[in-house]
Amino acid sequence: MRFHSILFPSAAQQAKAGNCPWLSFRARRIGAEERYITRGNKTFPAGKNHLTNTQQTPAFFADTGLASILDEVLAGREKNPLRNVYYALSIDADTVYYRQNVMRALEQEKLYALFLPFCRAVEGALCTMADGRKAHTPAQADAYAVNGALAYCDAVRELLKDAGELDIPSDGLCAFVDAVRAYAQTSRFTQAETLLRRAQDEIEAMTFTLRIRNGMVLVAPGRQDGDFIRDTRGDLIRVEDCAETPPRDIRLFSELALNPLGMRIADVLQTRYPGAFALLHKAAGATDGIPEPFIRIFAQEIYFYDSFLSTVSALRARGLPFAYPALSGGAVRLSGAYDMDLALRQDKIVRNDCSLSADERGIIVTGANHSGKTTYIRAVGQITALAALGLPVPCEYAELPLFTGFFSHFSDAEEGAAQQGRLKEELLQLKPILKQAGTGGLVLLNEMFSSTTAQDAQVLATQVIGGLIGGGARVLCVTHNIGHVPGRMVSMAAQVVPGSHKRLYTVVRAPVEIHAHVDALIEKHGLTYGNIRERIGHDV
Repeated sequence: MRFHSILFPSAAQQAKAGNCPWLSFRARRIGAEERYITRGNKTFPAGKNHLTNTQQTPAFFADTGLASILDEVLAGREKNPLRNVYYALSIDADTVYYRQNVMRALEQEKLYALFLPFCRAVEGALCTMADGRKAHTPAQADAYAVNGALAYCDAVRELLKDAGELDIPSDGLCAFVDAVRAYAQTSRFTQAETLLRRAQDEIEAMTFTLRIRNGMVLVAPGRQDGDFIRDTRGDLIRVEDCAETPPRDIRLFSELALNPLGMRIADVLQTRYPGAFALLHKAAGATDGIPEPFIRIFAQEIYFYDSFLSTVSALRARGLPFAYPALSGGAVRLSGAYDMDLALRQDKIVRNDCSLSADERGIIVTGANHSGKTTYIRAVGQITALAALGLPVPCEYAELPLFTGFFSHFSDAEEGAAQQGRLKEELLQLKPILKQAGTGGLVLLNEMFSSTTAQDAQVLATQVIGGLIGGGARVLCVTHNIGHVPGRMVSMAAQVVPGSHKRLYTVVRAPVEIHAHVDALIEKHGLTYGNIRERIGHDV
């Protein structure tokens, strides 16, 4: 069977997506005492607690809140290997549009009702066959294998019947249906299906009658005249005879383990119907290749879309928009963007815009503390990553380039106990970013160099940003320490209500605001000009 996936248009594109630098892991020693671990695009001193807590999480996902979003999206589906698919962000434009079309198709109710039940039926068949491997008797195991395989065959036939009546606007889903149709016409499938149905019919055709008298059970093949339930009721239970109550059929193989009576009945029937049990065993042996591998993979891959779509639907129900982004040559235009992680945790959400021409290399975001600066660049980071995955993004409209690398550095106040000083550790964390983030990369920087003096921080920040944009990267930087906005960068500021310090949590293009946080602190501690004059006037 040729390559098929609803995540990747070709095997080459699938292989390309697996080479993600932010998933790499490397440990090294410098001198006798210094030990460092490089995980993706960040370097940390060895032994930090947060390293063990987030060992498998790329830094970009942890910093932007994408890791928390995935926890919500993949809730209850950790056994499905989807998380690594989400981590593979470096995707080509063909794959992005390929996935967008799959997602758009699944948003149509008729197509969702076609493919998701099919996948659940395949999973159910797999579970039934797995249960058979736990059975205690060979005949029981054979029956479960045959029943599971037949449920799978029925799902294939149902899919092809219903798909023939629908228009499917997705190359990936159309190719899958075509592949299933070709597979269902192969002699391997048709012969196995015929054998399975024959075996089931033979077993279902077996009849037997039980006569129970004085502690003895007589197993008689076939049906005999007379109502044996009525005839023997007085020997079993003392209830008023109800002539209208029909006798109940007794079915074997309905439980994982037969009780001792069931095992004895099965032994007797196997001697009376040897051909039926032999056919059952032969049919069970024909289930080894069921389900077909590409169908099993499809049943896993479709949850990449279904799990994310379920989360999107919940947010849309609250009035929050999602858009399928268009890929541009370099310009960035986002309208009504918001932090999806924040939206999953609280009701009140403020939306913002972001606009950069192809020549503009990034944004310097300034403003008062707790005014939405970090949330702003987190939201943009989430949108760029989800766009690279071919998924709808949290905003009203999105047009942006397809970034080839995703990097972040968010200053951590808990890193104060540095082995060689916090500044040195911060520089070590930035080093892999400066080396890897070349043309086409996106870098998010949040409050760099807060551990050093304001003057030194300004010089270092300017050099880091200049080096990144000089190498071709786009940079979004939140800072309180910036002397001037580097060339080809734009300034944006978090807004407050004029004449007060009430935060609006909106970020707009505006001159650099480096005193807003100082003003807020001065007012908080009663150190305004008026406060000081009043104290002096009263000799306080």
